[in-house]
Amino acid sequence: MKMAKLNLSCGKDYREGYINVDIVKSVKPDILTDLNFDVPFRDCIAEEVLLMDILEHVNDPCRLIEEIWRVCIPKAKVIIRAPHFTSASTYADMQHKRGLFPTRV
Repeated sequence: MKMAKLNLSCGKDYREGYINVDIVKSVKPDILTDLNFDVPFRDCIAEEVLLMDILEHVNDPCRLIEEIWRVCIPKAKVIIRAPHFTSASTYADMQHKRGLFPTRV
């Protein structure tokens, strides 16, 4: 079975070799979906997941992380970028619901 690389909430950062997912139709993602409600992949399909600047926007980041866990194979690579809770950029965008604190696992 071929493993997938997912670029969730890709925006204008469309990446070759990835399944690019976004809620905004105009960025022309491969899959159009709202990650607040749907992570449209079967279990254990992803070897790599990019979550660049999305966790601060979703209603329930813990649920989204659980969904990422579900779609990842063991030892998958998950890369997350989000504004630190002390950053001014956290509060400059009215669509941000929260800032985050980095941890490493």
